[in-house]
Amino acid sequence: MGVDPEQLTVEDLAAEVGVPVSTVRLYQSRGLLPAPEHRGRVAYYGAGHVARMRLIGRLQQDGFSLASIKHLVEAWEEGRGLPELLGLEERVAGWDREPVEVSPAELASLLAGSDLTTEGLSHAQRLGLVLVGDDGTLTVPDLELLRVGAELISMGVPASEVLDEYEALLGTVHPITDRFVALFERRFLAPVEDQGFTPDGIRSLTETLDRLRALATRVVAAAMRQAFAEAASAKLSEVASMAPPETTATR
Repeated sequence: MGVDPEQLTVEDLAAEVGVPVSTVRLYQSRGLLPAPEHRGRVAYYGAGHVARMRLIGRLQQDGFSLASIKHLVEAWEEGRGLPELLGLEERVAGWDREPVEVSPAELASLLAGSDLTTEGLSHAQRLGLVLVGDDGTLTVPDLELLRVGAELISMGVPASEVLDEYEALLGTVHPITDRFVALFERRFLAPVEDQGFTPDGIRSLTETLDRLRALATRVVAAAMRQAFAEAASAKLSEVASMAPPETTATR
């Protein structure tokens, strides 16, 4: 029998979202997580706690500090602009993510021709690309990443190398994201916070987040195109200089 989603112990909640129990307690001590329902000596959490934990995790991955997240949580709990705050949470939580639940056989089929080993699957788990449930069911949080990986594998790149390259890429994109998040906090979040998180302010934050995300995506893509063209041109010139000169046939 499965665990009642509205009667989760702290251990159940931690396992559901894939974090240590200490992380749940940290969020709760910082005022980021609503208090659980106590029945005797046991504290029970529900689906709302699961959603909040996942949102906090995503915002942290995007570079938001716990202090900034707490400001939004406080506005939520004080009822200031609650519908807008709910919309903001849903907007960020669903950004371009296309989660899909698959069996091990289905994953193998999606990655046809892959040399993905048990060690490779563990690597993918550590990177957050695949989540493994207690029943062995696999969840891919972002289907687009799986599609890109599958295409690289179909081109002949080993799965282990695809994972290594993705891990290296994370180290590159996180600093870029951090800069945009810092810009958001400095130029847009701070003024709304000073005004007390009014409904209009929250709506403005939602629109700003969407615009900044789109702008960040555009500028990174444009910079990548330019850098790729320059690097490819340099490499082709290098290859051309190494090629033997053409010989002219003599009669």
